Amino acid sequence: MKKPIIIFFIVSLAITSLFYFSNQPIFDVIIADGEFTYPKKLSFGDFFSTEKQYKLTFQSALVLMISIIGLPAIVAWRSTLTKYNKKTGEPKKSIW
Repeated sequence: MKKPIIIFFIVSLAITSLFYFSNQPIFDVIIADGEFTYPKKLSFGDFFSTEKQYKLTFQSALVLMISIIGLPAIVAWRSTLTKYNKKTGEPKKSIW
């Protein structure tokens, strides 16, 4: 029996951990440091270690939502589909 919810959470956790443990600055943020505000690129792990106030830009928030929610949802939906043999028309066995 296929469990798309479990597949969704596993893929989402994998992508989140990939973002967290990579030190690549991907996300554009606006950091508020007292009186000054300035744009900067941060990695996902730096979000949790930075004590300064920051605000994600719209583009960065969209990338984060698509990566953590959209891609796992597509993978979970794809796992529920049945593949059919082109010659015989019979359903193939799934790896899930």
